[in-house]
Amino acid sequence: MILVYIQKDVYLFTFREPNTTAVQVAKRFNIAASTARNVLNELSELALIFKDSSQKRNIEYFNYDVLNLLN
Repeated sequence: MILVYIQKDVYLFTFREPNTTAVQVAKRFNIAASTARNVLNELSELALIFKDSSQKRNIEYFNYDVLNLLN
């Protein structure tokens, strides 16, 4: 149940930081990087954010809805 709250908070965080990494999320929410990565991957699977799969390390996640508004 706690993971659902973190997932919501992380999704809302992507509106402030439309491109982010698991390390940034982990620092912001004081959670393990692996937990942050799991939450970001779940949001990506739900098509709420998008994952740059071309990178193996420091994978970036993008909230294109916000990025499109800025362009």
